[in-house]
Amino acid sequence: MWDEVAWALAQLCHAIVCAAAPMRIAMSGGVLAHQQHLIGKINLLLAASLNDYLHLPGEGQYVVAPELGLDAGPLGAVALAIEAVRPRSNLHETSQ
Repeated sequence: MWDEVAWALAQLCHAIVCAAAPMRIAMSGGVLAHQQHLIGKINLLLAASLNDYLHLPGEGQYVVAPELGLDAGPLGAVALAIEAVRPRSNLHETSQ
């Protein structure tokens, strides 16, 4: 069962790599938080599916778990909300 899950997630990463070429992909959620061995399988399957068509940047694993763990999603939403309400300087004003 976990091989099929890893393959499906690797295919998702493959599409993301080909479409957006991110420097790294952080994946989280209930399944990956409790089945941490999937990250290694996803990396292997992603590399196999890319078949040297594209080279992944950086050293080490390309698909990683976020450093904030399961808090990454909620904290990211909070960060976006803070950014949205933060006053911005008016770019059209001139300094005197």
